[in-house]
Amino acid sequence: MIVDTDKLAKELEKRWKNIPCPFCEDHNWRIDPKIVTPIEVGNNKRLNLEKIQPLIPVTCGCCGYTAFINALVLGCVREGE
Repeated sequence: MIVDTDKLAKELEKRWKNIPCPFCEDHNWRIDPKIVTPIEVGNNKRLNLEKIQPLIPVTCGCCGYTAFINALVLGCVREGE
């Protein structure tokens, strides 16, 4: 999957409505065009790779606070070339 950064930027602009960073109140958001995912660690200390969430990091350019946006919910991914 590849992040459609233009579509994501438009969706965030529409939905976030110019929301500032919750830590420093800056508005300098940077979209990372890579998809990342958290990995669940079970009680037996084994990694559970069955449930993957495609997340896009959006980082404050001032303080580094990072929010993760679910790429599928906003429909901002396309298949790789």
